[in-house]
Amino acid sequence: MVRIEEKIEKFFINVITITQSIMASAAQKTVSSMSSMLSKNITKHYGGGKTLIDDSKHSDKQLISVVKDVILPYCQSVFDKMKPGYKVVFQKKITTFECLNIFKRFVQNDALFPEMNEDMIKSYEKSYMSPDGGILFVESPSGKKYPILISEDKIQGTNDSRKASGKEKQSTGNAIERAGKNMNLSKTLCGGLDYFLYVLFGAGCDFYHTETISMRLVQMNYLFPNKYIDIHNTTESIETQMENLIETIDVSKKMNLEVATICLKAHNWDKAEHGASNWTPEERVAICKKVVDQSIEHIMKYE
Repeated sequence: MVRIEEKIEKFFINVITITQSIMASAAQKTVSSMSSMLSKNITKHYGGGKTLIDDSKHSDKQLISVVKDVILPYCQSVFDKMKPGYKVVFQKKITTFECLNIFKRFVQNDALFPEMNEDMIKSYEKSYMSPDGGILFVESPSGKKYPILISEDKIQGTNDSRKASGKEKQSTGNAIERAGKNMNLSKTLCGGLDYFLYVLFGAGCDFYHTETISMRLVQMNYLFPNKYIDIHNTTESIETQMENLIETIDVSKKMNLEVATICLKAHNWDKAEHGASNWTPEERVAICKKVVDQSIEHIMKYE
């Protein structure tokens, strides 16, 4: 069975092949330079050459680096070949007012929305969402804006660290519930579309299957099950679990419901150290690439 590292290598080769065929400026790129770009950005974000497994506080920066340095140029190369003139852009945050305007454009029924006075507009403009991995859009020459990827990163669980410090186990936290706001607001960006591209990467001991906190994500997601990797699984390797997870990704709406792609990677708090189940850049690339490939297929239906 093909290992996930080999899949990522093939992905980079594919990115370079596509780019070389359509952009002269990309002719000098190589697989190693693409990988080096990601590594340099990660080192820049973290400093001291730390690996991501060393410090979970920087997990969200790892995700941004993956999105901006790998997934964005990959998407741009695809559009340059299929739809010249389309531009892929990255936004770290988006206002509620902009979400509303995108939603109204897709729904095309202003009667559903009340008229907004100046104070309401100001309130909508002041509030915003800022997903951990930001938002990728593609803008058409005519000005239409389609979302390609919205990604979130949540690490939860300190009982592994408490054990290492000789402290007793405590109740699991509730930080994951903050993802609910961004998930709901993301739905407005896909109103009138037939796909939903919100991806959440969750990691840590609180998400282990013996805990109940992961069910909160199920409750947020129309009761659809999470996609799950158990690093202690003795029957399937992490690589095999990754392959199976990627096979199940489908951004199409289910019964017209915006079902998120929630990916959890977890460890038992008393069997592994803090950070043991952090997502690797290669795993993030593989998942995000599957999502954007499907998003682009859906966008082509509207253009």
